[in-house]
Amino acid sequence: MLVYYFGHVNGTLEQVSTAISAAEGEVSVWARLAYRKGEELRTRIDPGSFIPAKEVEILLGRPMGRSGSVIIPMDWKATGVEALFPVMSADLVLQPLGPGLVEVIFRGSYEPPLKGLGRLLDRAVLHRLAEASAKAFLDQLCRAVEDSIASDRQENPDGGSAPGTSMESGVAPGFFSSTPETRQA
Repeated sequence: MLVYYFGHVNGTLEQVSTAISAAEGEVSVWARLAYRKGEELRTRIDPGSFIPAKEVEILLGRPMGRSGSVIIPMDWKATGVEALFPVMSADLVLQPLGPGLVEVIFRGSYEPPLKGLGRLLDRAVLHRLAEASAKAFLDQLCRAVEDSIASDRQENPDGGSAPGTSMESGVAPGFFSSTPETRQA
């Protein structure tokens, strides 16, 4: 099943990628909050649902620069009884739309667990939960990135580079790999 959502952030590609890199520790917290939003939707759709709520975590891969964009691979998975919950493999794609606007795209896919029964549950309820969770996560991420950029602007009103960034590469040191990488299976 595919999940797609996008948002926009006021800032440069450098600012957005640096802010996401700096917030890596917060990403799983945002995923848990986003999952709760999905759970609220599930409860409204089917109040008697027997599917238990789970904690989730997001594992970010190494960002890659490609054709003027940044791609950050990620895996979104439930903790605990993983056989009952799908792992969503996704990419965050950052692409500049202009000098001060970046589109942030969540592009993910997952295979429902439990074969035929899982596919039926996914069609009935779970896909909407996945979409709502991705939307809530990306909305939270975009807000946090914009807040971070605004805070950096207040600290560096002359427009200079924030501490820890390189003006040559335009990104935080170590943020990009020099060669494209693929997700490990």
